[in-house]
Amino acid sequence: MKRRMPLCALMIVLAMAVSLFATPANIQLPEVRRATITDPSHSPRYLDETIFYEDWEEGNLADWTPIDLTAEPSWWHLDTRDAFGGSGTSWWMGNPAVGANGGYLDDWYMVLDSPPIQLPAGTPMLRFMSRYSCEDPAGAEAPYNGWDGLNIRISVNSGPWTVIPNTAVNPAYDRTSLYSFGFQHGEGANIPGWCGVNTSGHRNWYLQTANLSQWAGQNVKIRWAFASDPAYNTTNNSQMFGWMIDNIRVYAGTDTTFSDNADAVGDWTTSSVRPTGGNLWRIATDATSPAGPNIVVCNNVGTNLYNTDMNNVLESPIIDVSALPFGTLIADVQVTGVVMCETGFPDCDYWGMEVSMDSGMTWCAVSNPTCEPGVPNYVYSDCPTFWSSFNESYSTPMDFSDFIGHTVKFRFTLQTNDDALLAVGPKFDGFSLEYTGGFPNDVTCYTLQVRYPNMAGRAFKIKGYFRNVGSLGQNEVQGFWRILGSSNRPFLPRFSLEPGQIATRDTVAIIATAGATHTMQAWSALNSDDNVQNDTSTVTPIVVAPSGPDLEFGYDNRTTQFRFNYVTGRGPLVHFTPCSDGTLPGGYSVSSILAMFDAGQPADLPIRYHVYLGGTTAPGTEVYNELITVLRSETGAWKATSLAAVPELQNIQQDFWVWLETVATGEERYPQILGDDKQLWDDVHFYTWGGTGAPTVSDFFYQIHARVRETTDVEEEVVLGVPTVWSLAQNYPNPFNPSTEILYSVPRAEPMTLKVYNLIGQEVATLFSGVTQPGVHRISFNGANLASGVYLYRLEAESFSAARKMLLMK
Repeated sequence: MKRRMPLCALMIVLAMAVSLFATPANIQLPEVRRATITDPSHSPRYLDETIFYEDWEEGNLADWTPIDLTAEPSWWHLDTRDAFGGSGTSWWMGNPAVGANGGYLDDWYMVLDSPPIQLPAGTPMLRFMSRYSCEDPAGAEAPYNGWDGLNIRISVNSGPWTVIPNTAVNPAYDRTSLYSFGFQHGEGANIPGWCGVNTSGHRNWYLQTANLSQWAGQNVKIRWAFASDPAYNTTNNSQMFGWMIDNIRVYAGTDTTFSDNADAVGDWTTSSVRPTGGNLWRIATDATSPAGPNIVVCNNVGTNLYNTDMNNVLESPIIDVSALPFGTLIADVQVTGVVMCETGFPDCDYWGMEVSMDSGMTWCAVSNPTCEPGVPNYVYSDCPTFWSSFNESYSTPMDFSDFIGHTVKFRFTLQTNDDALLAVGPKFDGFSLEYTGGFPNDVTCYTLQVRYPNMAGRAFKIKGYFRNVGSLGQNEVQGFWRILGSSNRPFLPRFSLEPGQIATRDTVAIIATAGATHTMQAWSALNSDDNVQNDTSTVTPIVVAPSGPDLEFGYDNRTTQFRFNYVTGRGPLVHFTPCSDGTLPGGYSVSSILAMFDAGQPADLPIRYHVYLGGTTAPGTEVYNELITVLRSETGAWKATSLAAVPELQNIQQDFWVWLETVATGEERYPQILGDDKQLWDDVHFYTWGGTGAPTVSDFFYQIHARVRETTDVEEEVVLGVPTVWSLAQNYPNPFNPSTEILYSVPRAEPMTLKVYNLIGQEVATLFSGVTQPGVHRISFNGANLASGVYLYRLEAESFSAARKMLLMK
């Protein structure tokens, strides 16, 4: 796919413009196609009522409307809106009907050309009044540093158009390489222009000039060019009106050669220079479709291929869900087909699905149905090879429950680039919108998080997530958890939830023996629950490793329902945080990376491993980059890649990132990592990345783990600087069996002791006695020879004394 969808979907709230409002750049990213390992043909239906269903079996498009978005007329026109000087007309590049106040849409390339002008000798100058507002440049990725934008150009004797260079314009272009001109409209990188907002002058107009000396004495035309990409437009931000100009003058010294006050069209010409791709939506037949033989395609009769330079949409009728009561609203469609993406996203063809809640004025990706800044906006640069449910193939179910009480429209999209690689395109059938009514009393434990590492005798964290999915508020609800085969234990305290609200409860668990595989459950215990089928969440398998210094870290839910077919140059990224989350505050060494790849891999194939040290919101310094061959015999199980020889990953106290970069090309790009849909947990560890820019939060878990070795010194200084006060931290883990760590801060050297006592005051261990150096220190305590129970540990110094409790559970 191409850039953003707003370039295809997937991250971050990108930063902001020079005005009273900030314009986030919604990046459009290609979503990786997930495929179930068993490849089901379509998903079963469990819902109560079909609100809308279309299978096109009547042989026509019915109430669906095909639209060629490349057939947009020119929108440079004379208009009285905000005219320069407060009266008359000015040239405006904008459609008055777009958005609340008028503006522009995606994928425009609109130009306004002057009549021929004979430039005088000497130093001819161009001046005009200008004001513009378009998408903020934040978030653009190399080789581009801006999205939508505008520039001025010149043509000699009706020859080719040349951008008037930055050295000649004042104010200068604020970006050197605009995505809209360069990528979306095929002009290549390094096309400069203005973007963002400039309404800074008198009555929001400013003076723009350009030195035309290099064309002195020649017959020229001047062009005002505006281009947008396939993403963020005026429907997303009503302040973005486009571009306005007036009072145009070409002169040399005191002699005016050309003057126009935007009073009449005259010999000016306006046009849309975006190639027209054609409107190809039609009914075709496919006997293999699970929804019947009639299907919808977007290609030519006869060749069954789409065109180049297309931007086609097929819009549904308005669907009224305003009268539905509280419940769940899920959309789905059957899809298959082929789109061409030989060189990798974004320089390829792609399709998408969008939704509108305002009768088609504003369209949002179904992955971000309310167009929230920073939320992934997915498009799709491949298709399932056989008819498959969209919800099973690409993302979590298209849940539009928040749209209940409104009207909705949907549309399919297809955009193609200008190369000669053509294909059949996506095929659609059996579009459905289905509704399940809610229960009055219904509290669910919708997910249970069981944290790694899981080692015999070592405490690990668990967290239950509870939601009131009923229509009535609930008070004093109790949650429980258990390891199957053991007794039930409560999550404390109880919680109260209004409809739609979420509560979380966490605790720690200890499994004493290694080697066994366990199952954990958490559930809500609402006495009046009308729907007990959704009360319980289960996590399995939980494999318990023997006690020791080697720990296995991961952040997934332990299941492998899907394989992930990333486009070339992209892949899964995992952020490992053993230091910042407090699991290994004293440091560790990375021994190896574990990854599980799909067993459908046809041969021994390469994938590139990258490891980065540090970085909080994006990978830090790269310390490992290696092309790794995944043997066919290594798939379907954990493949270990040793990092023990990487010195930068030994004895560290920083977090790290692991990125697996896809290097294969073609339709099925193996090796393919295994994983599952991501659960709605509080912490974020999984991303999609292309090696540059901000990573995009993923909708999936990946089976990528790290094996690390905990620092085993009895005492080790933690490099955090010299503290200013004494402190004694709570031990971790707590409860523990048999070992735990205690951190303490020493602001100056003086005699001190750190001792452990039982509850009747008897000393059971001396951990330190003497003079220690200023710093933050960690010390280990092993209670293997002690009985279970509560113990006190006390730090005594000449000017400080503190004690804390800890719990030994065997």
